Amino acid sequence: MSELVMNADGQLGHASGSPISGGAFVITSSPSTVLDAPDTRGVFRGPLQYTFAGGNASGFDSGSIATTAPQTINPTAIASKSEVLALMREGDSGTMNAQGTVGGTPTAIAGPVEVAIAGQTKVKAE
Repeated sequence: MSELVMNADGQLGHASGSPISGGAFVITSSPSTVLDAPDTRGVFRGPLQYTFAGGNASGFDSGSIATTAPQTINPTAIASKSEVLALMREGDSGTMNAQGTVGGTPTAIAGPVEVAIAGQTKVKAE
């Protein structure tokens, strides 16, 4: 199925059913310098690495949820590649493993994360 390709303006978000909300995702992968889509914005190819901080979840101390190591989302594109790596597309998802505090006690938590916004509306990939 053809989906929008994620470019440098794309954004990650908590997927449906995630116990985690809020916070900020920071993409640590660099977009391709070979392939642009559109407006000379490099596209991401996978796996996509990111970090997260400042999240909330029921029962956890406010804003305490963060990743303790970089997390990844693997691409689902089969036929579309850049620099031999499959392209990231809107809807690609993975599980984020994080840690927060409950009454000051470090506690593990996990939730689904997805490419929520591709960053462009013209280029699709299979």
